[in-house]
Amino acid sequence: MTASDSPLDSSFPGLRALHDATHHLGLVERTRLVMELLSHYQVLVCNPNRTFGVLLLSHLQEWRATGVSQRLVGIAHTSNEGRSLIERVQGRLLVVTTVALQDGPVYGWSGELHRRSSPTKVLMLMDAAHRTTVKTAIDAGVDALLVQHNIGQGALLEALEALETGQRYLDPECRLALETRERASDELSEREMEILQLVAEGCSNREIAGRLSIAEVTARDHVQNILRKLRVDNRTAAVLAGVRQGYLHWTNT
Repeated sequence: MTASDSPLDSSFPGLRALHDATHHLGLVERTRLVMELLSHYQVLVCNPNRTFGVLLLSHLQEWRATGVSQRLVGIAHTSNEGRSLIERVQGRLLVVTTVALQDGPVYGWSGELHRRSSPTKVLMLMDAAHRTTVKTAIDAGVDALLVQHNIGQGALLEALEALETGQRYLDPECRLALETRERASDELSEREMEILQLVAEGCSNREIAGRLSIAEVTARDHVQNILRKLRVDNRTAAVLAGVRQGYLHWTNT
């Protein structure tokens, strides 16, 4: 199915026109337009990686002439840091965030952000577009959803233009994930997400088997499938990948 005949076009009106309008632009012109649209907001950047924050601040110094650096509220590594940074922010706010921060997924915080008295938009960056995580983000009220490797291909500009006109934005990979009936080969099933949650709680294969009333060997096979799909080689790395990709939905208080 092509984007032009997608049933989602009726759910997200105008996205096709936005894509057609921005697709031909060169990198320099896209960058200029992105900077111009960002200047309409105060911007909070949320990322669990502290090194990323240092690098971003360094780049913003180079962009000082654009005015974007003056619009930056700050860089948060946890949702609590984000709450503190925006406490006194007035006017339009754009929160650019990954799926998860150091204290867990941001889905719950997204709903909280939309209850602010000032207009607030949430733009979420994903490592990969899986149907389950895309749907969870939509249900959480995320305004724009992008797969990170599409940012330089014009998706960021399309997202900002959609937000400017009051539309929600899903990049093409996210839309395709919703349209696809079959689960992607590396997407966790509901049972695997349930087991990953138990792994995150520190359960052994035997304990998982007892909790779910399945054989221990079945629990072991599920765990091995989870490691394979997440492309990791141990349980700790699986939990971290599960948080980063939005499969684990706990929130810290």
